[in-house]
Amino acid sequence: MDHAGSETEVYTPDTLLLGGLVSTASGILASGENRTRGTVVGRVTATGELKMAAAAAGDGSEVPIGILGFDVDATSGAATCAYYTGGDFDQAALTWGAGYTDLQKAAAFDKTPITLKTAY
Repeated sequence: MDHAGSETEVYTPDTLLLGGLVSTASGILASGENRTRGTVVGRVTATGELKMAAAAAGDGSEVPIGILGFDVDATSGAATCAYYTGGDFDQAALTWGAGYTDLQKAAAFDKTPITLKTAY
């Protein structure tokens, strides 16, 4: 039997952020980047802009400093973005650039308020 005005929706929980003391910052995502929420970002030393952290980058962005909080499209030019600088995150929900080993990923946020965990 159908009921007037009723709908059924499926709830899919977001597992990126698991809790902890959450902190955020704003920055500029470098031109040419088109990244999704959960992307691990590093800061380019020469410009201060953010881009997806890649192990062999050599421009400073190889050092992860945060995790994008929202999808950001900077393909047409640098764009403002918000990123997490603290909190507990599901390691399986992160998007990493090329070249990081599992051990490097596990240690990437040592000495920062970001903790990587396994969602249960």
